Amino acid sequence: MEEQVLIAGFGGQGVLSLGKILCFAGMKKDYNVSWLPSYGPEVRGGTANCQVIVSDQEIASPMFEASTAMLIFNEPSLHKFEEWARPGSAILLNASLIASPLTRQDVRAYYVPASELAEQAGSLQCLNIVMLGAYVAACHTVDEETVQAVLTETFGAKGEAVLQMNLRALDLGKTYIQTQK
Repeated sequence: MEEQVLIAGFGGQGVLSLGKILCFAGMKKDYNVSWLPSYGPEVRGGTANCQVIVSDQEIASPMFEASTAMLIFNEPSLHKFEEWARPGSAILLNASLIASPLTRQDVRAYYVPASELAEQAGSLQCLNIVMLGAYVAACHTVDEETVQAVLTETFGAKGEAVLQMNLRALDLGKTYIQTQK
């Protein structure tokens, strides 16, 4: 098993943090992981993306040009990276900010109203965790319990309210995908 995930959006949307959380979840399951961030000099508001690999084998390179899954947070990232998806890949799109449909028919598309679900969870700041929940439900690379454990480690020190908000966001993303199947 080797999942090559491209996560892309604007700086400030939690793109890089989501990649780290996915890596930590993979490490908890004793997978080999790689996280390769890329961002513009503006950081917040500029472009940001990362390449994450989760594998049960050694990882030869942290870079790839064809992903098995994508989490796309905005329209410019969709136009830039859509062609990077392998046929059969899962592409999860933040339908709140992406008006264009995918041009490809050889991928599994998931249009997630991530911004609205994040606000329902308690804050637009957990948009990335909504997308993570959707990814967990669509791709099954890491299980929900492992991701919940990582979220508890990541957000537990920020207080119970912040942790519960992120756990709600994870569940809302997961539930949205499950109800779309």
